[in-house]
Amino acid sequence: MQKFYLFVSMLCLVLLAATPTEAQKAKSYLEAGNRFFALQQFEAAITQYSKAIVEKPDLVQAYNNRGLSRAGLKKFEQALTDYNQALTLDPKNAEAYYNRGLAQASLNNQPEAIADYTRAIALNNSFAAAYYNRGLAKGLLQDNKGAIPDFQKVVALNPSDAAAYYLLGLAQYNTGHRQASCESWQKASKLGNSKAKALLSQKCR
Repeated sequence: MQKFYLFVSMLCLVLLAATPTEAQKAKSYLEAGNRFFALQQFEAAITQYSKAIVEKPDLVQAYNNRGLSRAGLKKFEQALTDYNQALTLDPKNAEAYYNRGLAQASLNNQPEAIADYTRAIALNNSFAAAYYNRGLAKGLLQDNKGAIPDFQKVVALNPSDAAAYYLLGLAQYNTGHRQASCESWQKASKLGNSKAKALLSQKCR
């Protein structure tokens, strides 16, 4: 009887070892979702991320990536729900704050977007995309003075960002800094920005 019990116990251990855990299943679903997301097959990605969440309800990346997929389908309100849950689970997730900011901006909630970009920057002060999009949001609110340091930070982090130089020039021009704007557009033009090149000929003669 003792030998039989030992055999049954060993068999159970083998079966348990061969059975994927919830965490392993969640990881597999997450990776499948990421593959669909890379192909812009957002509905399929959402299905996989949702399965991952069922297996592991505290999987932050699944909520974040499902939010990105929903944003890809322009379902921004649903995306916000996912980002909110990701941030409830991980309040120091700079990526989730940034993504929530993008969703807020897409809903034309610029002050809320700025707040989220600012939170992302507080957690990662070299987050160039967050500075860039905060500058954009400030520009949409006619806060050109506030947008200038954001775009300056972007070009400090990424000196080859032609679009950031172009937008920096616009913000400088709109605040009366003509010479500085022309210098920014000159840099943008050299990097291949056609809009900056046009403004150079129109505004900087």
